[in-house]
Amino acid sequence: MTVIPLFKNKSTVQVNNTSSKQEGVALVVVMIFIVALSMLAAYSVNSSSLSQRLSRNQLDLQLAREAAEAALRDAETDLLLSSDLIRPGAFCQRTNQRPVKDKIFQFTSSCDNGQCKKIDSFYETANFSTANASNKLGEPWWPTGNGGLWNDNLSTKPQSSGSNCTFVGAVPYGVFTGRPALPGVSRQPEYLIEHFDRNSFGGTVFRITARGFGRGPSTEVVLQTYFKPPTT
Repeated sequence: MTVIPLFKNKSTVQVNNTSSKQEGVALVVVMIFIVALSMLAAYSVNSSSLSQRLSRNQLDLQLAREAAEAALRDAETDLLLSSDLIRPGAFCQRTNQRPVKDKIFQFTSSCDNGQCKKIDSFYETANFSTANASNKLGEPWWPTGNGGLWNDNLSTKPQSSGSNCTFVGAVPYGVFTGRPALPGVSRQPEYLIEHFDRNSFGGTVFRITARGFGRGPSTEVVLQTYFKPPTT
């Protein structure tokens, strides 16, 4: 009569062993799922962060482009100023440099007040690969490191009404037109005006180069256009 309890105990022990093994396998499976889900979550967060950075960079680039376009329009307004027109809010006045058709001699090789004039042979020999900040053999609108004449020393340019009005290099937005500063940019856009005599354009024509900046100073867009003001 004592055999029956022994078989029952043995059977009970076997069932418990099987259950323990099943629980161990389930734990491994759960751990694999947890690791997989963690990796998926980390990838999703990283992907989302990358998308946000790309979106911010694109918006910043668009802001810089719009600033450069505004500077182009500002330069056109500058060229159309007359000698007796005083622009309210302007830091400096163009009174002795306008109308531009009579004051071409005010355009200089050093780009005084943003007005540049180089002889034709200069453009024929300008070499982007050899020009640098020291030899000044680059075209005025090229980067400063390649001989450009933007003048990145902002302290030498107008900061308030009537200050530093004999500067050289690019014209900050609104200096001669009185337009208010653009909001949301790290630095106001600026422009250079180059004078050319071209028969193909019917005489005098101006090349305007503008550069705009985004929220970060490293975001920069350069735009260029040709402008022929009225002769009367």
